Amino acid sequence: GEVTHWITMNEIRCFTLLAYGYGTKAPGRQESAAIVNQTFHHALLCHGHGVRAVREFGGAGAVVGLTDNCDVCIPVTETPADIAAAKSWFLEKNAHVLGAMHAGHYPADYLARGGAPPPPGGPPA
Repeated sequence: GEVTHWITMNEIRCFTLLAYGYGTKAPGRQESAAIVNQTFHHALLCHGHGVRAVREFGGAGAVVGLTDNCDVCIPVTETPADIAAAKSWFLEKNAHVLGAMHAGHYPADYLARGGAPPPPGGPPA
């Protein structure tokens, strides 16, 4: 049968942050936050191109997305303070991927941590 569900990329964190930030995945480099920022940016641009291709050539009913392996934080207790802390942590660790795809731009605090101006071209729509 015809393929209707497409994934553009699998777990971009593995070949961006873990590969160029922590150095625990190939190529095993430990680069600056600004360089890691660029790896995420290029991965998201590639995702955008993949989405465009599936929408154009994937056929009727085609569904497309990426597989993201978000960092997860669970509140220690179900108090408002712990829930707010967990949400804040989740956004700090994940909004540059999920937020960029949904909002069309990177969070300002993410760019500030990267020590660089927004990458040329901005995130994909």
